[in-house]
Amino acid sequence: PAAVERGGHVRVGLEDAPWGSELGNVRWVEEAVRSVRLAGGEPATAAEVRAALRSATARA
Repeated sequence: PAAVERGGHVRVGLEDAPWGSELGNVRWVEEAVRSVRLAGGEPATAAEVRAALRSATARA
């Protein structure tokens, strides 16, 4: 995605799926991972996201 190419972040989950989509959450995440990697990024681990959120909260 363009956001990744510009150094940004993306999120994905069923709440982002079009209404009536038959794809499950796992499939949406797999597609997001593929798109992020094609854009030159690497998905964060859960531990990396938690650490980043703690850091952002501490700065606020």
